[in-house]
Amino acid sequence: MSMLGYALSLLIGLSMGLIGAGGAILTVPILVYLFGVNGTDATGYSLFIVGALSLIGAFAYVRRGQVQVLPTLAFGGPSILGVLAARAWVVPSLPRVLGSLGGVEVTRDRFLLLAFGVMMVFGAGAMIRSSALRPAAVIPTWKFSALGMFVGFVTGMVGAGGGFLIVPALVCFAGMEMKSAIGSSLSIIAVNSAIGFAAFSARGGTANWGLMVGIVGFAGIGMLIGLHLSKRVAGAQLKPAFGFFVLAVACFLFVRELRF
Repeated sequence: MSMLGYALSLLIGLSMGLIGAGGAILTVPILVYLFGVNGTDATGYSLFIVGALSLIGAFAYVRRGQVQVLPTLAFGGPSILGVLAARAWVVPSLPRVLGSLGGVEVTRDRFLLLAFGVMMVFGAGAMIRSSALRPAAVIPTWKFSALGMFVGFVTGMVGAGGGFLIVPALVCFAGMEMKSAIGSSLSIIAVNSAIGFAAFSARGGTANWGLMVGIVGFAGIGMLIGLHLSKRVAGAQLKPAFGFFVLAVACFLFVRELRF
């Protein structure tokens, strides 16, 4: 299973290189179901993996001049506070067992995986509708920053990069065109993931460095391929198809975790 996991890690980087999102959506299920990592640690490991890949992608977009600094800071700064709140305080304070659902014991690990599944559904919907994204009225800076804090909190909770939430926000509420939104999103994800993983480690999270670095290595190859292809293929054309794939993975996760 581990060899399959490393092979599928190529898809993590490929999706991030092509469409600037989707990395964590694949990372957490790969860590849990192919490498046997528990849900809490998987969300922490995911932050390291997705953060490293986002940093690679962000450099590429900075070199192309496709990162807008001021909107990135206005959204990304408050999102750091959201990530810190989630990883440093909320996740560690969750009890080992939260209750039961239809006779199924809801542990902290299972809760985080189910929350991640919900995010996958929202992410799939955003990707499927991505071709319809159009700039809306630019909202006040404080509302834009509050949205950034909310996105940071949600992504910190489930260990996702949040590109499927950040990209639509930058397009619709900051008036960015898609390529700049992807580049700016990767920059935000890189910083947020670094902060989130640091909080995970500081709160006693155990890190399997060999596993994480191995996945980053394979996913990095996929990302370089994705970045190369992104110059020739419009990511918006691929997002709907990837969205349906993510929806299928989410259904598998729900079936696996809610076996009554």
